[in-house]
Amino acid sequence: MELYDRRTDRTEPKHLAGEQPQEVERMMAELGKWHDGQKQIRAVLGKGARSTPDQQTLDQLRSLGYIGGKQ
Repeated sequence: MELYDRRTDRTEPKHLAGEQPQEVERMMAELGKWHDGQKQIRAVLGKGARSTPDQQTLDQLRSLGYIGGKQ
């Protein structure tokens, strides 16, 4: 895991995980809780379905810069 202080280190050259192992451990525990919660939600709701966006949606996403490439 990498850890940076984006408030004081905007370009992220200083990796802080080695200096703050307790913070890394806390964040990993939080991430584990979130992941477990996602598994529980998936167990209740089931696997999500796939959908294919229509041309209008694709055009809107492309115009906003979310997707690129040929139409």
